[in-house]
Amino acid sequence: MIDDLRSIVTHTLAHEGPNGPNGAVTQYILAAAERHLHDGLRSALGSTSSPGEETSLLSRLLPLEGFGPDVLDISRNNLRRRWATASDWLDDVIAYALRPGRADEHARAAVSAATGMVGRPLGELISAVTAGEVAAERDPARFGLAEMIRTMWPDHPAVRSARTTLDEYALHWWVPVYSHILDVYGLALIDGLKIEDFARPLLALVEHEARAQSPGHAARAIVVLISGAVIDTRTGSRLTPAEVTAHTPPTLRSRSRGKKLSMTMVE
Repeated sequence: MIDDLRSIVTHTLAHEGPNGPNGAVTQYILAAAERHLHDGLRSALGSTSSPGEETSLLSRLLPLEGFGPDVLDISRNNLRRRWATASDWLDDVIAYALRPGRADEHARAAVSAATGMVGRPLGELISAVTAGEVAAERDPARFGLAEMIRTMWPDHPAVRSARTTLDEYALHWWVPVYSHILDVYGLALIDGLKIEDFARPLLALVEHEARAQSPGHAARAIVVLISGAVIDTRTGSRLTPAEVTAHTPPTLRSRSRGKKLSMTMVE
């Protein structure tokens, strides 16, 4: 399957056609580089002693001149037609490994789980969706390489750029979902609070729990955050954390009845 990588892989000499980001051979080379980098970093992680050595490790694992013939058994010209310099090549491999679209599968599963839980007490929905998100974040097969790259080269320009892209991508997925849940449960954000500012700490709590190995803490923290951020639209009153946990939807209004959670995606 060919992915649209034009906004991710930005250093190829051609932006369209077979040598561009969406070319089949280009994506084959990038996928192979991702696998090779994953295996190489798993072997080397912890063996370097300075940032300079870590940067050198990246170049040694993925040499522009040698990767084609040595790893893929193809001409080095296949890479030279696509990347002018080693830095361009490495930046695009990093961007590819950190591409936000790799999270689509687990995001769909989480949204589906949330859909199935609507109608249950809000605390149960929060716990179920949070647990699914944390489990996905901890899946080494899906996110192991990305975590290694972010750990070893946090200040690399391509890593920092990818972090910003991923944060915005997560908001694009989850803001419509959070908005719908609040609507169905008869809740509204307090005056002056934007949905994006509400969503960011929720996503950060999930990511923190995935890194800290602290089961259940994120769901409890999210309940507390919601308690301070919303009002009950029926009464205009704030809810305590206990009330948030037990909160169920009011009788669904016609504008909410039958709706599904938004599956907004970045194509």
